[in-house]
Amino acid sequence: MRELVEEWLGLAGRAGVRPPPELAPALLDYAEARPERHTSVLEAVGPLALWLAAREPRWAYALPADDGVWKAGTPDERHALLVRRRREDPAAARELLASTWAEETWEDREAFLGELELGLTDADEPLLEAALDDRRKPVRDVAAELLARLPGSAFAARAAAAVRPLLRVEAGELVVTLPDAQGRGRRSERLTAMIAAAPLATWVEGETAVAASDGAAAAAAGDDGRAAAAGD
Repeated sequence: MRELVEEWLGLAGRAGVRPPPELAPALLDYAEARPERHTSVLEAVGPLALWLAAREPRWAYALPADDGVWKAGTPDERHALLVRRRREDPAAARELLASTWAEETWEDREAFLGELELGLTDADEPLLEAALDDRRKPVRDVAAELLARLPGSAFAARAAAAVRPLLRVEAGELVVTLPDAQGRGRRSERLTAMIAAAPLATWVEGETAVAASDGAAAAAAGDDGRAAAAGD
């Protein structure tokens, strides 16, 4: 069977024929532990190998290892390199992205920034903060989503500060009141992102206020009941 696979790979490579996409995972597995098979399998599978390897660590051998790809590679190759670097050295991947950030298309900025989710730490905060001011909303959305996962970030602190004044206890329930005439501009977008990103502790504080309100109401009701009984 192995000989047949090798023969087919050789013929496919010479003819420029690709295997059906559904066979690509099996072929990548076939070559995983055998470096001598890497070239023939990757040539046969083609660009799909990059896409699959970016999503499955055991196929990392299919990802580019040369940082020169970052400057001269195709978008798929560059994306695959960033994924590999992020897995191996998150800081190096972040620096690689930062080095060309201003030159990237907004589509690439959005896609590349999303890869910082892997191994996300507080060290990623400066780049994500800068991305909050991107010209394109999809890029800003990715930045806000990732910053919201860093509870110690300045963004999380701003989110908590923005949300607290909007919370109030009403009839024993926690209510969020949005400002009037909120509009649809960047300011509205930021407020919506802040509400979504507010740390859990902000909402816990609100729930605590609800509990305190309920306790005060119950105590007041008890006092009224005792006063009424004393009057009788």
